[in-house]
Amino acid sequence: MFCLSVISSENVDAEAGYDYTTINQRITFNRNERCKSQEVKIKGDTLLEMEESFKLSLSDAIAGEVSDIQSTATVNIKDDDCKY
Repeated sequence: MFCLSVISSENVDAEAGYDYTTINQRITFNRNERCKSQEVKIKGDTLLEMEESFKLSLSDAIAGEVSDIQSTATVNIKDDDCKY
């Protein structure tokens, strides 16, 4: 079994707890598994604002290795509020 111990979120423009639900948890990969999904809730509001973003990072591999090239992803939150 390969265990990737932490998937976590980090603010860029978006604010954890206000724009999205923060995440910091352990995930486990079984032998021969290459992909996992993790849901991150986006919190809606009625504010007119620009596109915002946050990062997801994989770190602290146990019994395996995390490539720097594939260890982070940027998530963009599109503004879907009406513009009058």
